[in-house]
Amino acid sequence: MDPPKFKQAIRRAVSLDYEDVKPKVTSMAPKQFTKSDFAIGKKLGKGQYGEVMLVQHKETGFLMGLKVMSKKQIREERYENQIAR
Repeated sequence: MDPPKFKQAIRRAVSLDYEDVKPKVTSMAPKQFTKSDFAIGKKLGKGQYGEVMLVQHKETGFLMGLKVMSKKQIREERYENQIAR
């Protein structure tokens, strides 16, 4: 971008009112994800309390690790409070 056009773009951006650019939030409650929100890939690892799977969020394409744990084992070992975080 040449300097005059760059300066024009900066002036235009600086002159915008916050109301024009602030994100539109419809709800402040965190989204509850479901299994159907993710494409599940390969297993990345296994530990004492579960497996870690590579998943991709279908809507955004964001890749992340998802830990899959046994509810029965969590209850038996009384780890409900630590998991709830």
